Amino acid sequence: MTRYTDNQYEDAYPDGIETHYWHSSRNRVLLDQLDAIRFSGIGLDVGCGRGMDVMKFRQAGYDYHGVEIGRPAPYYPGSEPYLTYDRTSFDLPREFRERVTLLSFLDVLPCVEDIPAFLQAHYEHFPNVRHVLAWLVARQEIFSNYDVHVGSLRRYTLDECRALFPKANILNLQYCFRLLYPPARTLSLLGMDRSTAIQSPAGSTPPVRAAHALLSRYFVLESRILPKTVPGTSIVCLVEL
Repeated sequence: MTRYTDNQYEDAYPDGIETHYWHSSRNRVLLDQLDAIRFSGIGLDVGCGRGMDVMKFRQAGYDYHGVEIGRPAPYYPGSEPYLTYDRTSFDLPREFRERVTLLSFLDVLPCVEDIPAFLQAHYEHFPNVRHVLAWLVARQEIFSNYDVHVGSLRRYTLDECRALFPKANILNLQYCFRLLYPPARTLSLLGMDRSTAIQSPAGSTPPVRAAHALLSRYFVLESRILPKTVPGTSIVCLVEL
């Protein structure tokens, strides 16, 4: 699994990024998955980065923790008790690993060379896990310089994602961010690079912040009403083991 540099953490999760339409809508889509199964156990976000998603899940009432092989600055002050840095998930105490019932891999699996072996190792180290929540970059035809920058080795289709969990019960599998697919495909066809840094809207003008809030609501609604197979730039997958 890719170990980020300090610059990569800051590029991906600059302060104030939680109000960016992509991050805020993704977090709501992920919460929809937890809500759908009425999750009540202990969740662990493997490759949690600065811990923004972990704390959003906790703010929503879920008992969530994170582990990260790097040592970034935590996104939220006071989140340190719930985040383990400079360790792999396998290094966590056995007593804790046996209590975890859901593992999330949010934009992590595309950075792993041997995903089946990676997942199997987690099933063995977390024997009581019943659900896996994954978020993956989608559609290889829009692979770009940004994927290289963040360490993604490839992008996935729904069928390719389903194949990662051959023995699991697929509870939800769908594309997300459909509106972003046409411009991403256009950039790919034109051979144009995209920016590798995400700009936080926190210090922007009120109209810009309002636009982000509106886009966020749209992408959440899009994820709930459009057919799951309509291509998008990301995939959300929830499985029961």
